[in-house]
Amino acid sequence: MVFKWYGIRAPLPKRAFTGLVVDPDIYYDVQYTPDPIPLWLRLTIANNEGLTLYFKAAPSQLPSGWSMDEQTLGSVSDGGRGTFTVSLSRSKPSIPFPTLDEDLVLRILAYRDDAYTDLYGYIDVPLTAHGIDSDDPNWTVVKEADFDDGTTQGFEEYYEEVDCYLYSRVFGVTDEVCVSPPYGLCIKYSTDSNGHCYSYAGAKCSYDASAYSKVFAVICTRRGWRTFEVYVESDGLGYAFQLPYQDKWYRAVTPVKAIAGTLKIYAHFSLAGGQTSNFCLDDVKIIAT
Repeated sequence: MVFKWYGIRAPLPKRAFTGLVVDPDIYYDVQYTPDPIPLWLRLTIANNEGLTLYFKAAPSQLPSGWSMDEQTLGSVSDGGRGTFTVSLSRSKPSIPFPTLDEDLVLRILAYRDDAYTDLYGYIDVPLTAHGIDSDDPNWTVVKEADFDDGTTQGFEEYYEEVDCYLYSRVFGVTDEVCVSPPYGLCIKYSTDSNGHCYSYAGAKCSYDASAYSKVFAVICTRRGWRTFEVYVESDGLGYAFQLPYQDKWYRAVTPVKAIAGTLKIYAHFSLAGGQTSNFCLDDVKIIAT
């Protein structure tokens, strides 16, 4: 599983030591995931208090089945901002259709010292976790692509050049990396010894979910060296995922708009001269109810 962040949560009244940027919703799929399901949260902390503060994350309220250890995040200087990763997990549940919605509370604690003994204050951050079973037969499958017939199954290359000098760019199905054999979909970038590449690239497809009220995009995705955030975008509404490790498959799920439009799934590439990287997809579904 991956972590996702979107939107800005304003500082809470009478707790002014920090502002938080954190997605209040966590989404996960029970398919293609281990038990327990690992999850990560991405959060940004702004320190406005006139002194360096040292932060921890701890569970404040967890439903049955959830687990989280207290985690030391690090320091943020006065007027600064820091972005951190918080890990937690959920034992794999049975999902009532369409989603299992659970409320959690994450506590962010601030200390005056690097030994984390002099507590300055804390904020409790409410979160909602939404679990789905993408293989539940009650879902309507709007779009599905496993690429196992050796074609891109309606996906086309999406490419946005920001500043790029490429030696080569290859888009298509491959038998080198996949979740469900024999094929997956990959885009591969290489720069020459003097070049560099800063761009966004991946895949896009058309879909029509305008007849439904709740729609999710579910993907297996994998990033290579110097490939950073992965984005899922529908009609201008975007979600960003950070994959913790390269060359490892992750299952990502996010709501998308109930429209007739274009779904884009792409990654941020940043390669120096002589480097090669890739971004891969497999077992993509758009499901709706």
